[in-house]
Amino acid sequence: MRAVVRKQAILLGIGMAAAILSMTLGSLAEGIVHQSGQWVSTIAFGTFMLVLFKVRPDFFR
Repeated sequence: MRAVVRKQAILLGIGMAAAILSMTLGSLAEGIVHQSGQWVSTIAFGTFMLVLFKVRPDFFR
């Protein structure tokens, strides 16, 4: 039981960190390049999650 809760806590922390980084990147892109920050942050978050899935697929089991 503890292992499951620990794995979920790690996944939640990684997901929150990826979300914060992608939103920061989206805000920077919106300010600097004058592009839609939503698209940039969505693509960045998807890329972070895809890399995490490829590197550590055991988190998603």
